[in-house]
Amino acid sequence: MPEKRDEAEGRYLYCVAGSREELTLGEIGLGDAEVYTIPSGDLCAVVHECSPEPYDSDDEEEVKRWVKSHQRVMDKVMEDPRFSGIVPAGFDTIVQAKEDRTARENVSLWLKKESNSLLKQLQEVKNREEYGVQIMYDPDWLEAKVSKKSEEFRSLREKIESKPEGAAYLYEEKLKKLLKEKRGRVKERLLSKFYEMITPTVSRVKQEDNKDRLEEKKMLLNLSCLVKRAEYEELGAALEDIEEREGVSVRFTGPWAPFSFTELKNAEGD
Repeated sequence: MPEKRDEAEGRYLYCVAGSREELTLGEIGLGDAEVYTIPSGDLCAVVHECSPEPYDSDDEEEVKRWVKSHQRVMDKVMEDPRFSGIVPAGFDTIVQAKEDRTARENVSLWLKKESNSLLKQLQEVKNREEYGVQIMYDPDWLEAKVSKKSEEFRSLREKIESKPEGAAYLYEEKLKKLLKEKRGRVKERLLSKFYEMITPTVSRVKQEDNKDRLEEKKMLLNLSCLVKRAEYEELGAALEDIEEREGVSVRFTGPWAPFSFTELKNAEGD
C-alpha cells in the first residue's frame, strides 16, 4: 500500500496479528481512519496513519467513541479468517518516527525485534477468545448459612443478651471473630469448588482483583478466562450450574481480545 502522508507521521497500533499479507481493512479506525496492515514475516501490525501526538480530548463522549472504535477494529481482525489470532495493543499506542527512521520503518523494525515473543503469544491465543467471569455472593445469605443451627453462635448470643454492657461487649467481639472465621472458611470452600468447575472448560485462567460492583453483593471470584471459540458453551454450562446455587450470582462477559494473556513490549518502536 502506498503511503498517503508524510513518512514522519505516526502509526496508531491496534494489534499484531498472524498474517504475511499487506491488507486494507477499510475506513473503520478512529475518526473513520483507513486501517491497514504492515507485514513482517509471519506477523503484521494493524495500524492507521496519524499524528505522532496522543489522542486527547476534554470531550468524554469523543474519547468513548475512540475507545469503541479501537475495540471494533480488534473485533474485526479477530473475526477475519485471514488472520490467525491477535495480540491486542492498548488504546492510544502510537509508533513515532525516530532519528532517521520513519514511523512505518519503526513498526517493521519493532515487529522483527519482538517476533519470537509475538509468534509465541499468537500461538497460545490462536482460535481463542477472552471472557470475564465474576461470581458474587449475598453477605446476608452467607451470615445466615454460617450461623444456622450453630450451638456456639446460640450460646454467645444468649450471653450477650444476659450480661452487663461491659461483659456483653467482650462476647460481641468473640461473636464477630467467630463469624469472620466461619465466613472465611465457607468462602474458601465455595471458591475452591467454583474454580474446580470452571478450569476444565478453559485453556488458561487468570485471577483478577476482587472489586465489588454492587453494595448488596460481594465479589467471591473474578476471573479472566481464555477459551477456545468452539468450546465457550462448556464454560457457560458450568456457570449456569453455579448460578443455580442459593446465595450466589454470576456475571459472564465477552468475547474480548485476549488482553489478559498477552503483552506488547516496546510497542512505541524503541
